[in-house]
Amino acid sequence: MSNFTLDDLEKAQSLVFSKDKLRTWQQLSELLTAQLDTVKKEPDPFSTWWNTNFALFSSVQVQISAVNAGFASFEDEYIEISNLGPSIIDLSGWRLNAGSEGQDYDFNKHTLLFPQDVIRVYTNRENAYSFDSRRPILNNKGDTVSLYDNQSNLVSCYAYGRDAHQNVGITHIFFDGNDPKKESDEYIEIGNLGNHIIDLSLWEITSNGGQRFQFPLGSKLMPHSELRVYTNQINELTGGFSFNSNRAIWNNNGDVGRLFDYQKVLVSEYAYA
Repeated sequence: MSNFTLDDLEKAQSLVFSKDKLRTWQQLSELLTAQLDTVKKEPDPFSTWWNTNFALFSSVQVQISAVNAGFASFEDEYIEISNLGPSIIDLSGWRLNAGSEGQDYDFNKHTLLFPQDVIRVYTNRENAYSFDSRRPILNNKGDTVSLYDNQSNLVSCYAYGRDAHQNVGITHIFFDGNDPKKESDEYIEIGNLGNHIIDLSLWEITSNGGQRFQFPLGSKLMPHSELRVYTNQINELTGGFSFNSNRAIWNNNGDVGRLFDYQKVLVSEYAYA
């Protein structure tokens, strides 16, 4: 893979958090085509190009998709890795860090992650993938999990609880909806300014009027993205969340929206008058 440079990898990794998915794949295709042109004189050009393909696509395809902190039992703790496709990704030499120095899992040689497939690495379980730890490794109050490739480049990071507070906040409240009766199109917007995937499971939004919305298990906020929770609408393009309220949530004369994590700790507050 002599023609594949660090600069090429940095270009690919810069696409990881792009919202324009079509443009992302187009740019990756351009990078791969350029590499194919440069490896034609290699002894085994197809192999060289194929390895380049793996390296370029891995940073876009593979992500940490779930973290179970094992609230009931640390033996239930796991970190889940997903391949969004379309390439088979070789995880040989990749490393998963569970938040603290030394809490690492190194993937063995010839560990393949197929498109649309997942791998769960448990804290301590008779499983093909396990940290083999006799004590919990994921902090119930919050932690950050990171995945690195075989060149120690960060591929994906995932935060929950207190580790997610820094980059998450209420960015806007649309309080005066266009629906004149029930203002069902009102919404509160939550933004993620960081590079972490944020786990919003069981986080809550409240208003001064006592209304509450709780994010269901598995809710996530992707890096550099926003989601909206509507008063009584479902919009899949902005997350698909709704209070399902038959009356207006946000007072047009002034209100305060608050965001709490799953431990009822205040993360963000947004007031308007």
